[in-house]
Amino acid sequence: MAITIAIASGKGGTGKTTISANLSVALSKFGKDVIVLDADIAMANLELVMGLDGKPITLNDVLAGSASVEQAIYEGPGGVKVVPAGVSLDSFKKAIVIKKDVTITDKDKKVQLLLNKLKNFKIEGDVVRTYTGPVVTTFEFKPLAHVKVSKILNLQDDLAMALKASTIRIQAPVPGKDVVGIEIPNNEIETIYLREILETDLFKTQKLLF
Repeated sequence: MAITIAIASGKGGTGKTTISANLSVALSKFGKDVIVLDADIAMANLELVMGLDGKPITLNDVLAGSASVEQAIYEGPGGVKVVPAGVSLDSFKKAIVIKKDVTITDKDKKVQLLLNKLKNFKIEGDVVRTYTGPVVTTFEFKPLAHVKVSKILNLQDDLAMALKASTIRIQAPVPGKDVVGIEIPNNEIETIYLREILETDLFKTQKLLF
């Protein structure tokens, strides 16, 4: 089982780099398989501390989509594997945002499949809205008046099996609405790059505290 440890701070000069380097080497000495990733893409301090400055492939290249994370892993002191951040932000600025378009036909097929499975359990109604995210698609299902919401909730596991999904989530009802929310995992998980978030109007207009 993998364990993720995040060392973060809202300001600089608090010792994040030193703690990360010392902790990773100490864990490695105890026989743990350790990978330390420098997520501070603006200041590549960790690679300097670990003696790995000037490496050709870095986290910036991974974020840009031009290299895999496996290519950016280097052997550091004490057997620690290190994913360094790049000194230059040029590669990060060139990050490619990959979006998978979901066609109306694909959505229609999913809606029809869901409705058919619900009918098999004697639950009738219609899907009035769908929302497709990077990981799941949410279907807002409006049941007929005689259908009890509790009946839909109790079918969560059976419906997941019928849809051949690893798991589904049912929110019944959706707060403030007369519908039931059914979240079903997408066949493919969409990659969301940090640049895409940073370039949104919502992010640009927020007042951030650092």
